Amino acid sequence: MAHGRGALRGLRVTLGVMLKRPITVEYPFKKLKFSPVYRGGFCFYPARCVGCKLCQNACPNRVITVRTERGEDKKLRLVGYEMDLQYCLYCGFCVEACNKNALVMTDQINLTCYDRSVLRVELAAGFLPAPSPGATGESKTVAAKGPAGREESAQRKVAE
Repeated sequence: MAHGRGALRGLRVTLGVMLKRPITVEYPFKKLKFSPVYRGGFCFYPARCVGCKLCQNACPNRVITVRTERGEDKKLRLVGYEMDLQYCLYCGFCVEACNKNALVMTDQINLTCYDRSVLRVELAAGFLPAPSPGATGESKTVAAKGPAGREESAQRKVAE
């Protein structure tokens, strides 16, 4: 008789779970709203970057490489910005270290790919701000190969 009660108790638990609403979401067709502190993909604004290398120094895995040079006015100028996302922990230390909000995290969740070479993202020279001394405007769009392998716009509206 002891086996019968145990089986009925287990069946009761199983039926209780079956009658509840499902927890999972059918991802491609329905999308969840994420918390504002969700750490997804990165968005880099080169016009805001002053080349201080704080993000590079804050990264525990040395994912970020910032290349700068001194201009004629003795100020640092951004020459190159590279991220090797296959080693990134998505911890957000680089975003916290950036005092100009040049690097922010987005709510992008599709960060998978089949080729590791796609995970090495380098900002092309054409998207870097011009070295003119009076230019303070932001660049329109920064296009980079995203982790999914297709060209994506990295410029996003960021709540400030």
